[in-house]
Amino acid sequence: MKAVGNGSVSDVQRWWVLGLVSAMAVLQRAIWNDFGPIADEVQKEFGWHNNLMLLLQYWGPIGYLLTANAWAWSLDYGSIRTSAHAAAALVAAGSMLRCLWTQPGVWATVVINLGQFLNGLATPFMMTAGIVVSARWNFPTNERLLAMAVGVMSNYLGASIAFILGPYVIRPDTAFSLSVQQYMFCEACVAVLLLIVCVFFFPDPPEPPATDIDFPTAKKALDESIGWNHCSAAFGNLYGFWGGWGYLLWPNFGHMFGDHSDFFGDHVVTWYQTPDLGGKLAFGGGCAGMVVGVALAAFLIRPSAEILKNICLALQGPAIILVVPLGYIASTMPHQHQVILWACNILAGACFTAIFPLHYWLAQQAVPQVGAGVSSVFLARFHMKATLGFQALYLVCDNVPLPGLSAQWMNNPVLGTIALAVFAVISAQNIFNYPCPILSYQGILQNQA
Repeated sequence: MKAVGNGSVSDVQRWWVLGLVSAMAVLQRAIWNDFGPIADEVQKEFGWHNNLMLLLQYWGPIGYLLTANAWAWSLDYGSIRTSAHAAAALVAAGSMLRCLWTQPGVWATVVINLGQFLNGLATPFMMTAGIVVSARWNFPTNERLLAMAVGVMSNYLGASIAFILGPYVIRPDTAFSLSVQQYMFCEACVAVLLLIVCVFFFPDPPEPPATDIDFPTAKKALDESIGWNHCSAAFGNLYGFWGGWGYLLWPNFGHMFGDHSDFFGDHVVTWYQTPDLGGKLAFGGGCAGMVVGVALAAFLIRPSAEILKNICLALQGPAIILVVPLGYIASTMPHQHQVILWACNILAGACFTAIFPLHYWLAQQAVPQVGAGVSSVFLARFHMKATLGFQALYLVCDNVPLPGLSAQWMNNPVLGTIALAVFAVISAQNIFNYPCPILSYQGILQNQA
């Protein structure tokens, strides 16, 4: 399937490509987030300890950090079509590998972890491919930010869907009930189908990457860009901690329905044991942010950096207030105050998730000479580092019996990183007017000093 004409592409084709990479991103993130929402059933069937459950979540950030350089190069300097084939193949292979067991035991544990690892290796492509498509498939100016928002949000949509779909189909008391293995097999079938579609119906891009610099220079340009590093600090730390916190909603709110020892014991409180919290909170907050984010992107047409900065501040500021009930008041609230948690979660999710695409846009505007793939992959790498760090903190809380330290402590870094992100955005004065030394030296960007 080739591009239409020389450097031209139809509306149907560009939205088809965006829809395809978005569908791949939804599935990859759903597989990544499979086991947290169904932790109770998984632990009953496999006898896994909390540490092993967390390891299944770690494979996403670990895979990202291991392959970020390769995917960044491939998206901007290699073939995005070949990259899509490779990413879809990794997800399909990983999802099929997870099904190669007959009964719970060591072998099942090994193949499921290997499958999660393969899925995690595709994470950089799945998180940023939509951004590259928006740049290279000739989206018009009034659709560019919207296309970027759709691509970015699709990966987070997959995580939100997993919080609802998994617990619903795994529950033994529902009309449509599956075993854990049957659930993974269904995901494998979808992954294979998407791989086939990707191989035969993913077109070549009509435009080459908009960059005249080589890969090492592009990486150095990002390191030396004041604007890009401000975006990285605000985006990576904030969303890394917020995302890690969201994955662990069950220990945050499980105490409202049981003994505090549930945080550290073998029993995990899942969303259907806490029917108004857990996964439903994660799904509600995520979907609220996605709806607001896409609507915001559709409204903004080529906004200035200053406008985007003000929007980020307007949404991140209230989030500090909204996280307080989620992280602290919830620890002592009785059941009748769950409506406050729902309201704060929906609003906080809207504030956080809605500005994901804006951060990617700002990062690209900070160093426009660097391709969309390199800029986006390395921006999201900060996100993955923070997520992995946050979950490591929880692992310490769960295994080291320090006086006064419990799983509730992990609410503190979330509040702190929001404040730091707001500071990073406020302090970013005229960050897009500074020349990047490495690019100025090579004559690609005029020295404005």
